[in-house]
Amino acid sequence: MMADHTSQIKSPIDNKYNSEMDNPDNIGNNKDSTIRSLEEKLKLLDEEKLDLENQIFAAEKKYHEQLNSYLARYINADFSLAQMEYILPAKRAKFSKVHASTTSGYSSNSIGTDANSLITLKHFFEPSMNLVYKKLHEITKEAQNKYRQSNDDMLAWKFSPESSIGKSLMSRIRQLLSANEELGRVNQTDRVARLESEAELQTTCMKEFIKTNEDIEGVLEEAYTDLEGLQSSLVILQQQINQTESVVETLQNELESRQPGIVAELMTAMLSKLGSETETEAGNDDVDNDNCKSTPDIHNDQSEQDDVQNNTDNVKLNETCTEEK
Repeated sequence: MMADHTSQIKSPIDNKYNSEMDNPDNIGNNKDSTIRSLEEKLKLLDEEKLDLENQIFAAEKKYHEQLNSYLARYINADFSLAQMEYILPAKRAKFSKVHASTTSGYSSNSIGTDANSLITLKHFFEPSMNLVYKKLHEITKEAQNKYRQSNDDMLAWKFSPESSIGKSLMSRIRQLLSANEELGRVNQTDRVARLESEAELQTTCMKEFIKTNEDIEGVLEEAYTDLEGLQSSLVILQQQINQTESVVETLQNELESRQPGIVAELMTAMLSKLGSETETEAGNDDVDNDNCKSTPDIHNDQSEQDDVQNNTDNVKLNETCTEEK
């Protein structure tokens, strides 16, 4: 018997997809998904068609085999029936005394009737064989109807521009293409606007960077000029220190030549005085630390000038003392 799974084939009328295809608004937003689903359904219909063809071929093969076997059985049964019809009258003739004289004539005529019965009774079947034949005939008709229905369904589901499904699909595809083009234009305009905003932002950042760079260069130039001024002032101060040191050395030599030992006493007194001054300056530095940090070079120059002035004053004082003595 054939498999019953072929009865599960759904026609386009019973399929839910047919009702969706009648209304283009109910089609999916993506044309690829709809086309893919249609291709899958076509593949399923092709597979079912092949399955039905195989089943029809198997049923026809089985039908021919059974028909051949039934014909062989029929011929054998007919031959055995002819033999029985030939044997039974002979037995009856032997046992009947009334028809004893006609046994030879009947036996000769029975051979001709057997041949005629084989020819005339070929179109008759046994009841069981007739039932099987009817069932096979119904099964083959059902399989052929299913095959024809599946073929019609496959032809109905085929995509063609002339069909209603094809027209609805083409209109929906055109709508999707127009929507895609509109989205592409919107995306392109948004992208151009974003690029323009990014370019403007980059230009503003570059302008700010150039401005800050110019400010930094101005500050560096001012620092270089200040550094050059400090270097020149340091050179001048170094020259003054060298001059004062030379003057102090000459004065010390003269004083040592006139009054030996007085130079050492003056140096100790001057060192003690410088120590007291440094202590007082350290206290003042703790109070005015911020002012000293802002102008360290000026303070150092002033202290050096004060030291030089003190040294000159001390030398002059010593000279006056020696002259008075």
